[in-house]
Amino acid sequence: MTNDTFAKQCITDALLILVETKPFNSISITELCDRAGVSRMTYYRHYETKEDILVTRLNHIFNDFITTVRSAPSADNREILQQFAALCRREHVILNAMIHSELTPLLQTQISSYFDIFFAEIIHPHAIEPTVGTYSKAFIIGGLIQVVITWIERSMFESDTFIAETLYTLVRGAI
Repeated sequence: MTNDTFAKQCITDALLILVETKPFNSISITELCDRAGVSRMTYYRHYETKEDILVTRLNHIFNDFITTVRSAPSADNREILQQFAALCRREHVILNAMIHSELTPLLQTQISSYFDIFFAEIIHPHAIEPTVGTYSKAFIIGGLIQVVITWIERSMFESDTFIAETLYTLVRGAI
């Protein structure tokens, strides 16, 4: 692991620890750097804002998800949604921080961009008429994001399987 990679990991880990005890917006860069054990200069070499840390982390999470989906071409939508629900549970700290810090639009943008890839590669583009497909995709992604937000706001009380099955039922009717 390079020094840059290590520093970025320390900054990300520190932010995820801090957001569990205080609101994202009240975490200062100085406090974050102290917790991460890095200088402000190191922080600003890698990030312009705290939101950049979250975006970088989400990109890593969703790139891994897309790689997993691509490596299992026989996986059906139900299995993929099960993996997505498990990913949301595993990464609940960052998702919760974004939702409770009024960064839901940023979260929606990130999830949407990765589900665009999912739709383009997994759900055949010719399966539905293109114009209907565009609206269907928007409907599904919007619903998926709202289900995840509601699940997190309810402290993820329901199981991953329940959420995946709920999403599958909703998605199946929209395609």
